[in-house]
Amino acid sequence: MPCCCTNVFKLCDVVICDGDDLVLPVPIPSDGDYTLELEFLGDIVKKTAALSAGDNATFEKQGLNERFTYVGSVKNSIGETITFTIDGKTYDCVEFTTQRQTA
Repeated sequence: MPCCCTNVFKLCDVVICDGDDLVLPVPIPSDGDYTLELEFLGDIVKKTAALSAGDNATFEKQGLNERFTYVGSVKNSIGETITFTIDGKTYDCVEFTTQRQTA
């Protein structure tokens, strides 16, 4: 698990071959540049995007490996982790497993 994760929200599997973006349940607090930092075999994969306040964090899936479990966090332009609340519980990281589209 990446440094400093205290509560990890586990998403359903993410299809990486469908061309859609990766949409996370992390509401963006203000307009700006955000980075998704994912742990991958001891390295950190970074995905960046310019996002708008109120949107869910959305990043390209390009470059993610198939059949791999990623854990990571969304950070604002000054490197602060964005926390989010689901069903009354606050999270600071997400986890998902990538898979290939089956249809």
